[in-house]
Amino acid sequence: MEILTTAEMIFEHGNRHMSTKFRYLGKAEQTVISYIVSKLRKYHGSFFEKYKTIASVLEISTKTVQRAVKHAEQIGIFQVSDRFEPTLDGKMRKTTNLIQMVAYAPFEMVNGVLTIIRKVSKKAIKLVDVAKKIISNTKPAKQENKPKKSQKQTYNKPARTEKLPSWFEESNDYYADKQSVTDSRTYEEKLADIKRKFALLG
Repeated sequence: MEILTTAEMIFEHGNRHMSTKFRYLGKAEQTVISYIVSKLRKYHGSFFEKYKTIASVLEISTKTVQRAVKHAEQIGIFQVSDRFEPTLDGKMRKTTNLIQMVAYAPFEMVNGVLTIIRKVSKKAIKLVDVAKKIISNTKPAKQENKPKKSQKQTYNKPARTEKLPSWFEESNDYYADKQSVTDSRTYEEKLADIKRKFALLG
């Protein structure tokens, strides 16, 4: 992988990168890459400005700058390397990344990678669609409607009543459950009354 250091080479290869690969980037990402390319020409192929500073100059978010640099590295425009600097206690501390331009590679190589990614994405989308169809075609089990048991109606049966004979109503026994009555008849009168009643039954 060739790293470009002269302004002429950066200008030439930068134009080729942007003319063929910008179609895969958003407008904000294109702005970030164009800004970095111009700085690479000025600083002879080495750029290590803070992402926060770039975002402030271009009036975009820091995350947009980070995403643009990452995508540019993935499609073969930049090479991003970690930078470290010594501290007062002798240790090394990580500082801003070093961004350098890579020589333009034939577009077919990058296009092949992008084609594979697209194929994988399409397969994933198809699998999701199939899963959705399976879920939509799966009907929930029907619940059996069991017949409700009929509740028996409870009611009070009327008490059985029998009509008393007229001769019984005439007797003093008819009033026994209502009011006690003193019988003043003699034994012979009572006996005669009983015989008369048996004769009626006879």
